[in-house]
Amino acid sequence: MLEVARSIYEEMVAHAERAYPDECCGVMVGRLLGETNRVERIFEAANVAEVRRRDRFEMDPGGILVADGWARANGMDVVGFYHSHPDHPPVPSATDNERARPGFHDGYSFLILSIQKGKHAGGRSWTLSGDRLADEPLQIVAGR
Repeated sequence: MLEVARSIYEEMVAHAERAYPDECCGVMVGRLLGETNRVERIFEAANVAEVRRRDRFEMDPGGILVADGWARANGMDVVGFYHSHPDHPPVPSATDNERARPGFHDGYSFLILSIQKGKHAGGRSWTLSGDRLADEPLQIVAGR
């Protein structure tokens, strides 16, 4: 399960709406509590894709390193990644599934935010199951 405080979820939504009509991307940092990835902070990352930014993203590796460094310094871990789907549902694309690599992405949550005509239209979380992304529960909770 992915657990996100409403205020942090709203930060991701704001990022996705600002990036529209392009895809946005970022890193979720927090703690693994049993079977739950609890997000305690996000780090926006630049989408450095050179083509098709409206339906593709390539996360700036520097953004991942900053998030990972902060997480380690604060006793946390990278627990997953988020990105947006402009004018598409929050369901993994063929490209999303192709990029989810067994061994490397095990245990991470992948949150996809649907942004329809510039406004948030829902979000769903996914996790790697075998070699494909599978639906996982998303719980948005009160607080920070």
